[in-house]
Amino acid sequence: MSRNIEFDRFGQLTMVESDILPRAGFEVRSDFREQKWLSVAGLAVLTAACGGVGALIDETTPAGKVVTGFGALLVLSLAYVWLYYDSIEHHYPIGILLGICIILLAGIGIPIYFFRTRGLRGFISLGLTLLFGCGLGLIWYTSGYAVDYVWRTFAH
Repeated sequence: MSRNIEFDRFGQLTMVESDILPRAGFEVRSDFREQKWLSVAGLAVLTAACGGVGALIDETTPAGKVVTGFGALLVLSLAYVWLYYDSIEHHYPIGILLGICIILLAGIGIPIYFFRTRGLRGFISLGLTLLFGCGLGLIWYTSGYAVDYVWRTFAH
């Protein structure tokens, strides 16, 4: 199968139709919203789990720091999955540099992505993302408090 390779004016690869066809063992459904909602639900569940685990471990120890870092990496990975399916839905490829910026510097990379894909509506998307982040923080602390409460109540 021959692939058409196209570059935009910035030298980044552009997405061609063959990029969104199913690959071996990986099915890309036509409804990307379902996959985006699954990643959002996964973020909420993972955040609750990380909050609960965080209540049980001492985060000042090296093992606690590893667990915290691993949880943060998982959360960023799920956020990247959401952005990946959003980029397919909006026909905007995430280049290598933007992908690295999203993973390593999410506070810079995600706003850049929103403004490049949505223009001024990126402010609305960014606001909703910040609101969702506040909700995730609430889930984190609520689950941590619940685990700590149950641990103190029933462990002694």
